[in-house]
This record gives sequence, C-alpha cells and structure tokens, in this order.
Amino acid sequence: MFLSCPRLVSSTTAPIMITNPALGRSEAEALGRFAHEPASEAIIDYLASVASTVVECDPSPPQDPKQRQQPRPSAFPDIAESDELPSLKQFIRSLVRRRGVTQLHLLATLVYLQRVKELSMRMTHQSVFHRILFMSLLLSIKALEDYRSPNKRWTKGMLMEFSLIQINQMETEMLDLLGWNAMTSEQELWTEMQRFLGAPPPSTLSSAGHADP
Repeated sequence: MFLSCPRLVSSTTAPIMITNPALGRSEAEALGRFAHEPASEAIIDYLASVASTVVECDPSPPQDPKQRQQPRPSAFPDIAESDELPSLKQFIRSLVRRRGVTQLHLLATLVYLQRVKELSMRMTHQSVFHRILFMSLLLSIKALEDYRSPNKRWTKGMLMEFSLIQINQMETEMLDLLGWNAMTSEQELWTEMQRFLGAPPPSTLSSAGHADP
C-alpha cells in the first residue's frame, strides 16, 4: 500500500540518531573526520560492491508456490521496472551530488545495507538493489542530521526518478525491513569504516545490480 501522508514518514524518522556511544576518543575523532569529508570515489566503489550483494535477485522464481520465498516487504511492486538500469556506481554518484552527502552518511548507508543482507531475502525486481541503496542513504541522512528532510527534494536530479508517493512507499517498506529500528550506533559506524578501509578493490560484477563502471 502506498503511504499517502508524507508528514507521517517525516515524523516517524525524525527521532533517529546515533546511539550507544562505545568508542574511544581516537575512534570517535576518526568518525568525526568522515563527517566532514565529501564522498570519495573509493567509498562509492565499495558501497556499490556491497549494495550488489544485499539480496538475491532471481527474475525467474520457482513456479511451485511451495518453493517460493515470500518477499518481506513487497519489494516495491507498484513501481515500474526499467529495461535499462544505471550501474550502481552511476546511481550512487547521482545521489551523492545532493548537497551535504559525506563519507559518514555512506558509512551509515552501509550499516543499513548490512542489516538488510542479514535477512537473506530473494527478490524478482532487478532494480531492488538501487531502491534499497537509495532508501538506505535517505534514512542515513535523516538519522545523522536528526532533522526533517523532505522527501520531495529527492524527486528530481537522479538517474532513476521516483515520484513523492513512490519514495514515501519505499521509505515505509525499508523501515519495515529494519523492524522500524533505524537507530545507528557509533560501534556499527566504526565497524563499517574498518571494513571499508580494509577492503580489497571491488570486483567487477555482471549482474543487473552490477557495480561498474
């Protein structure tokens, strides 16, 4: 079901914030530096690589209803599937061009992607990688800034354009995936930072959610 009241989304996500500080001073300072650094090409590469693995995408699910894994939530079924999708790297670049997107926002995005990955979901929509990535970034901005960022600002200027109604629906379904727990701890951010800094160069992927070019 589409979410018909944008104000409901904003009021629900506004209280999100970093919680449970458990890091030493040096680690907290390192995260603080990421909060002031614009998104680099290296973290964009890494984010694209991670985003391409969050769900299993099977465009031809089993015909036997007993073998089908029911998606949770509905994988945004009311949004038309495009025949030509931008690569995840291209899509991320179109997102980070938005004002104020930093390295720390992308670390929080990685936290949400890891939570979705732990659900071991199977989807049939090839653009689900892009949609989950988009919603992870949108929530990360609201979480770290702790303010009511209107969803309307995301309806223009991206490689994949969505209506306000579609964005509201996707945000609601993403929050449902997260169990309506969008809080982010410093420890989680630090863990994703260490994974990023220690990650090997991402491999070239050939799936619909591919990371290159």
